[in-house]
Amino acid sequence: MSISWGYIAISAIEVSRGVFSINYHIVLITKNRRPVFIGPIKDYIESTIREISKSRELLASDIDVYPDHIRLNIAASPMESPYSIVKALKNLTWSFLVLKFPEIKAALSDGLWSSSYYIVTVEEVDKRTIDEYVAAHNDSNMVKLVA
Repeated sequence: MSISWGYIAISAIEVSRGVFSINYHIVLITKNRRPVFIGPIKDYIESTIREISKSRELLASDIDVYPDHIRLNIAASPMESPYSIVKALKNLTWSFLVLKFPEIKAALSDGLWSSSYYIVTVEEVDKRTIDEYVAAHNDSNMVKLVA
C-alpha cells in the first residue's frame, strides 16, 4: 500500500496484527564527505541496502545514492526503532562493502560513515530541510535544524 505525499511515497506495511505506516527519511553521510559511492560501488550499495531492508522486514524506497551520501525512505513496523535501523544500515553496508571490495578497507581505514545521521518521519519535514542538512553537514560541527 502506498500513498503519495509531495515528493515522497508513504508506504504502509500490512501484517496479521494490523497495518503500520511509520515512514522515515534517512540521510547517511560518509566520513569527511569522502566521495565513495562511484561506479560499481554505487550500484552495489543500493542493492545492499535493499537486501538489508528486506532481511529486517523493512520497506526501502526512493534510494538516492550520491558520491558522499545516501538518502532513502524506510517504512518500518513499530518494533523497529529509528536508531536500530540506522545502526543496521551503517554496520551491514560497511561489512558487505569490505567483503565485495576488499581494497576499500585500506582506503577507508577510519571507517565509511560519519558518526552522525539525519532521520525524520516524512510527515514532519520537506525536501528543503533535508537539503539544508546535507549542505551544512560537518563532522566537527553538528547542525541543528528547525523545521
